[in-house]
Amino acid sequence: MTSTIKTTPAAGRGITIRRALTSTLQYLASLVDVAGLYATLALLACSGFNTGPDWAQLSATGALVATLAIYGGGQILIEVLDHAASMADPDVRDGQQLHAAANAIDAARHDLNGGERDDVRTSLRESHLLRSVAHLLDDLAPHGGLAAQAPLRDAAPAARAAQAARGTER
Repeated sequence: MTSTIKTTPAAGRGITIRRALTSTLQYLASLVDVAGLYATLALLACSGFNTGPDWAQLSATGALVATLAIYGGGQILIEVLDHAASMADPDVRDGQQLHAAANAIDAARHDLNGGERDDVRTSLRESHLLRSVAHLLDDLAPHGGLAAQAPLRDAAPAARAAQAARGTER
């Protein structure tokens, strides 16, 4: 007898496997520096004590080049593993643009502390950010529950009014 389990796309077998792969790749990337350190120490010990295979017997210059090569190769491997993890991660793109926008707004707030208020005001007016936020809130409001709809509907006109007070509305 075969049984089927109905799952949502966020909890499906493929998503679970991709999340496990992502965490495994991130874990391996975190170990690369330690493995490189151990490899370098082993190579230097073999070279210093004249033990091990012939290829491990290095001069001082060879040991320096080998150390730099191990470090550089490790850094490349870390980047490859991190990139593969981000490509496999099913959650990496969920709201990624909104996170980037929040980071940009935080940077603008940092500029305010630096005394660049006029530049930030000009950029806020010319970018029509508040208008876009109002449209986003309008689009989100019908799809939430009743408790979520009211705050979104109330915030959209406030963002529109702030944009109008800042300057041009398009």
